[in-house]
Amino acid sequence: MAFTLTWVYSGIVSGIPTWQFQLGRSGDLTPSLADWWSILVYGPFFQYVCVRWIWKYIAWIVCLFDLSCADLRIYAGHPDKAGELSFIGDIQG
Repeated sequence: MAFTLTWVYSGIVSGIPTWQFQLGRSGDLTPSLADWWSILVYGPFFQYVCVRWIWKYIAWIVCLFDLSCADLRIYAGHPDKAGELSFIGDIQG
């Protein structure tokens, strides 16, 4: 976040038009269409995907931790050939 803000600020201060800022009618820098797309569409979408991935990772860690604390009676001769734990492979799969 700090890197992005520094990058945007340096673009505004330099006064050089980039993909983020274009020269307006009065000679000042205004956000370009690409910048508005980045702010309004791609930014929230990327944040949603990242937060969703982090949430799934945390939920998986909690599930495995709860499973490790359970009193399991693993039977090696079970027909699923995974000691009755084949559901873990199905979830990851």
